Amino acid sequence: MLNRRGGQIAIGLLSGLALAFALAALFAMVSFKGGLETKSEELSRLMYNIDFNKKYVLAETKLLVNETIEGCGYCKDSEQLTIALNKKAGEKERFASVDDAGNLFGRLRNIQDFYLIVNPQGDYELHIEDVFVTAQIENNKVTRRFDICQTFDVQGNFLKDCEIQAI
Repeated sequence: MLNRRGGQIAIGLLSGLALAFALAALFAMVSFKGGLETKSEELSRLMYNIDFNKKYVLAETKLLVNETIEGCGYCKDSEQLTIALNKKAGEKERFASVDDAGNLFGRLRNIQDFYLIVNPQGDYELHIEDVFVTAQIENNKVTRRFDICQTFDVQGNFLKDCEIQAI
């Protein structure tokens, strides 16, 4: 007889818990206001902005190096070209149009943060490590870090992206 009552109590508690969970789930479904579309849209826009900022920085780098090589007829070695690129970046920084463009101009302002080398083929390679761009919408902020390694011909035309070799 004792076992019989214990079993009925356990079944009664189990049924009560199941009913409580079902009511809690029903309440959650009824009170859900949605809003997933706006959060998804915000995050999509955030990712678009960070991609745009990275593409902007890469394009700006190509343009800066092209203008530097074209305008530096007196540059005989990579040291002179590095100084010319440093000056050109300082001039262009004032007119940069993208807010969250990161630290590109800061890296180019500091000559120790980048180097431009002349390959045996006569091409130029620009190496800038640890560049970052940011994008922010409300309280969501994304920072993307990357290295820039680009190859240019003697006229300043972009040839290809290259890999920075670890030392």
